[in-house]
Amino acid sequence: MSFPETIRPGALIRPDDQPNPDMSGWRVDRKPAVQRSLCVDCLLCWAFCPDAAVVVQSGHFAGFHYPACKGCEICVATCPTHAISMVPEATPVGPQGEMGGERR
Repeated sequence: MSFPETIRPGALIRPDDQPNPDMSGWRVDRKPAVQRSLCVDCLLCWAFCPDAAVVVQSGHFAGFHYPACKGCEICVATCPTHAISMVPEATPVGPQGEMGGERR
């Protein structure tokens, strides 16, 4: 992968400057989904996600960015309330990856 023309070696690189490749092809038939009623906004899933696939807005869990998610299940392993689980890729989820329970 080469640098975009606006970024020169040694320059300050912000997260928005980097291309966001679609990594969802790495997932093998399972994606993370959240049961919002169990989420306590501890953000451990965000802190440990190696691919920036967990979205946070105003200090609260706001869902998953599925194109960035490789399906590593780290978010599932770090969730202390078991709000996040892996579901089959074909399982319908809400816009932020929610399943069951009400959106907050």
